[in-house]
Amino acid sequence: MLRFAQDLVECRKIGFAKYFSHSAQLSMSSWTTEDSDALTPCGHCDSCTRPADGFTRRDVTLEAWKVLKIVEAVQADGGHLTLAMLAELARGNGGETYRVGGRKRKLDLERLCGGKVGLVKDELETLLVQLLIENYLRESYHQTAYKPIVYLLTGPLARRPTCLSQERVVLDRNVPKIECLFRTKATWKSRAKAGASKGKRKRQSQDSSDEQEEEEHGEDEMDDCISAPHKTMPVVHDYIRGGCKAMVCRERLDSDVESDSSTSDSSSCMRDPPAKKRRTEIKTKTVMEGNKEVIYILSDQDIKGPTVKWSAIN
Repeated sequence: MLRFAQDLVECRKIGFAKYFSHSAQLSMSSWTTEDSDALTPCGHCDSCTRPADGFTRRDVTLEAWKVLKIVEAVQADGGHLTLAMLAELARGNGGETYRVGGRKRKLDLERLCGGKVGLVKDELETLLVQLLIENYLRESYHQTAYKPIVYLLTGPLARRPTCLSQERVVLDRNVPKIECLFRTKATWKSRAKAGASKGKRKRQSQDSSDEQEEEEHGEDEMDDCISAPHKTMPVVHDYIRGGCKAMVCRERLDSDVESDSSTSDSSSCMRDPPAKKRRTEIKTKTVMEGNKEVIYILSDQDIKGPTVKWSAIN
């Protein structure tokens, strides 16, 4: 699976054909159809559609030699490194330290392999996967109470480069070279940009749905409070002040309704709720009517028209 995902050149159809031919002991000719041969690229997978400048092939023999020397030294000291830990240590992050039995150990990269590996994080992780595929590294599984942990150890072919000196690795042309395919920076940027655009569209869609739900919720509350035309008609207004929303219901005085009985449409005496997050100055006035205390709430937008009687509801 790692080999299949790491390959940026071979057609995915051909990769599937090779894998299942080997596992099912079938001939490659079994995948030949009337339209195309088994080894004919499909032309529409990611490998076939990837542009020529979407990846670059580089000689990473020196970088691989440094990584293998680091793994060999940590392993000899009794330490274990995961892929992420090895990538950080090889790049000189974390003070060039690792843990053995709960204690920190210092690794002198300059003395061990001539300095840190000169690759960025994504490139170094790609190189580690390539070394796994080519048996320079191997995996060791350690089961904990919560999850399995995969450590990287030296593989069967690790001694081939590590037994050589750094000068010979660099200068000797007879040393087997290790090459690796890396995605170009433009490819990484386009993938990151596509992910950011997708997240932005998702947030915008979520915000619009939240606003639509708020509007529908407000309309439902209005419908519950406004019924068929009666002598007393309640109207709901939303006031947002200091981050809190208060529901206020007003009632027209019977005398005002009688004086305005010529109006047939009851909705003409109602105003639309104020705009969202609109701040309105509200003034109150308390008046004793018999044995009852009546609170009048007046605002700048409601003082027009006939006299209005307000009462607050919880």
